[in-house]
Amino acid sequence: MTEKFGMTSWDEVEFKSNNFTRGKDQYMRLDGGSNRMRIVTRPAQYHVHAFKEEGDAGFGEKIRCSFPAHNECPLCAMGSKQKNRWFVGIIDRKTQTYKILDIGQSVFKEIQAYSRNEDWGDPMKYDIDLVVDKKGGASGYYKVIAIPAKPLTEAD
Repeated sequence: MTEKFGMTSWDEVEFKSNNFTRGKDQYMRLDGGSNRMRIVTRPAQYHVHAFKEEGDAGFGEKIRCSFPAHNECPLCAMGSKQKNRWFVGIIDRKTQTYKILDIGQSVFKEIQAYSRNEDWGDPMKYDIDLVVDKKGGASGYYKVIAIPAKPLTEAD
């Protein structure tokens, strides 16, 4: 596919075929309680807008910002504030498979605090446990706990 952001025409976009299949198992689905993982990539930042229809009792939807520099995004033009999010490649310790974890600012900041701490450093050198407390409220829903460093094994 062409590498372009923003407004385009129907004729500009061309798709290349590949054998890659998408599935829900590519993304880490966090369970309540412990979710142990090893981070294996640097974070990749992207931007989203929160959208909630009137009368929606849930959390609404996340819609990706269509242009990171805000030149042509219709939601930015309407005054919708974008939020930063990150994709991180991880090894899910429950299944020992590679997955993608989608994190927001609160989890990013907790991992960042470990990475800046001289006793912990690079989070790719130790496991983390992302604990989900569904009764923890906005500030206590996620908690990141670092697990003492062990090198990756052949199986990893």
